[in-house]
This record gives sequence, structure tokens and C-alpha cells, in this order.
Amino acid sequence: MKITKNTSVYTTTYLRSVVCAVHNLLKKTEGPLKTWKRLEVQFGGTDKGYCTGHAYLHGRYTKIGIPNGDWGRETAPRRCRHKDGRLIDAVGTVYHEFMHLYGYHHGVGGDATKEEIHQLIESLPEPKLKQKPKAKDPVPERYKRMLARQKKWASTEKRAKSALAKVAKEIRTYEKRHAPSRLAGEAS
Repeated sequence: MKITKNTSVYTTTYLRSVVCAVHNLLKKTEGPLKTWKRLEVQFGGTDKGYCTGHAYLHGRYTKIGIPNGDWGRETAPRRCRHKDGRLIDAVGTVYHEFMHLYGYHHGVGGDATKEEIHQLIESLPEPKLKQKPKAKDPVPERYKRMLARQKKWASTEKRAKSALAKVAKEIRTYEKRHAPSRLAGEAS
């Protein structure tokens, strides 16, 4: 199993533990998933107020959408009393999509019960949210670029001065070698 993309609020390591826990739960009743070794799972953030997912029957690909940010459900009365409503919906959605991977249609085979989801969540480590990257101070980077530009233009200036000196030397040589009337282009 490989998580090929993760743009959700949870870390990839944590989501991998969720997927493995769901698979281990299903393995007890359904047996190992035939496509487990080459299974690709994508987790994405969604602006919807609920988790969503997509999987093909007996497939090797599934996509799970987990809401970004505070979507109002953590503080509202829920079907269950867990501090992170997002996680409950996410685990339920992963379970549901895995049932499709096992070959079940909607309404056949059933989804996990609330008790199963709660036991599964309790067995998982504490949810880990991604840390927002700290904004870098742009001043040192800009200063480095300015110094590089100064060096480049100094080099350009040096080459220009060398080229001008070379041309001046060629002009002096021509002036010594040829008569002024010939340099002006007058016919002799």
C-alpha cells in the first residue's frame, strides 16, 4: 500500500496507520485485500463539510477527501462524542471505500458500526496534524541575490572596459598605419 498524495490536514504517517488499522480490521472477516501490495491511496483536503471518497470494485486505487480546517462539526453535538469529528468521518470513509475494494456494492456487506470505529480510533496513536511551515525571512535571500547581481554586473563592466581598451588600441594602430585621408574614405 502506498499513499501517493496527501493534501489533507493530517500527516502521511498518521494516515498510513489509519489505513493499515482499517485493513487489519477487515482482514479478520474478509481476509487480506488482494490488491494490498499495489494499492494506491490519495488523501485530499476538501471544502465540503464532510468526508468523501471514491474506489472501484476490486480496484487498486482509492481517493479520500477530508475537510480542511474547522468545519463546525468538532464543536457541534455529533453522532458520537470524539474530540475530532473529522477523524471519525475519515475512518468511516476509509472503511467504506475499502469495502468497495473488497468487491461490495452499496448496501451489501455494510459499513463499520460506531463501536468498531471507536475501538479502531482508540487503538490508533494521537492524531497528528501537519505543521504549517514557518515563513522564511526574505531579507537574507534577497541580499544574496543582490550581491550576485552586483558581481555579474561588475564582471560585465570589466569585460566592457577590456573591450573598449582593445578597440581603442586597434584604432590607434590603424591611425598610425594609414593616412588620415584614407581613413576618412576619400579616394586617392
